Amino acid sequence: MRLSPLLAIVLAACSGGSETDADPACAIPFVGDPNAEPELELVVREGGDIDPNTGVGSGTMRVLADGDMLPIVKPPQLGKVAFVGMRVNNIDVCQTYIKAYLSDCDGRPVAIDKRPARFRIAEDGWAEPQDADSISNFANPQTCPVPGLSRDVNGNWYELTVALVSQGSAAEPEVTYLERTITVLPYCSEPANFAECECECDKDYRLGQTCEPEDDAGPPVGCE
Repeated sequence: MRLSPLLAIVLAACSGGSETDADPACAIPFVGDPNAEPELELVVREGGDIDPNTGVGSGTMRVLADGDMLPIVKPPQLGKVAFVGMRVNNIDVCQTYIKAYLSDCDGRPVAIDKRPARFRIAEDGWAEPQDADSISNFANPQTCPVPGLSRDVNGNWYELTVALVSQGSAAEPEVTYLERTITVLPYCSEPANFAECECECDKDYRLGQTCEPEDDAGPPVGCE
């Protein structure tokens, strides 16, 4: 269990996997009981239009459990992403980052997103994402398009890993404080963007190509 702040770290930018140059705020240091085991619960943001200039919209947040459906959405940046976060307890959250990614059958991360973990204290005393309306409070792992996948992303089973980590650098390797991996079923969740999403989430999609409407792909496929 980590009880002291980390060294200076770099903020994650709005695009997946990139980082900016200021420390995450420490409005909330330790949360919960320092003598209890750390606890972690995954959550997902869904619904609501997103302002392309501010990244804010009327979203909602729900618990994301093993076997749940994972909404794929069109963000202000390019591609398609999922907005995933975490609720944590009994841990120091000062200057921490949230990292999230889907994994293909060979264990290869589809695309990693890492950004500052911005928390508030919920009514039950746990730390949770500050505001479900703002996508900056969630990891934005890219789901599509990603070349070289073994199967389509939309409508098939993938593993999702979400972790609370330090920033990490060449001199200070990344430290993982909490981590959970679950199996999820990503799906194109926005009717207005469904055709585009289904096209970009095809395993054979190539940047710029035009897709024809697809036949029913059948039941979800996982890894053997």
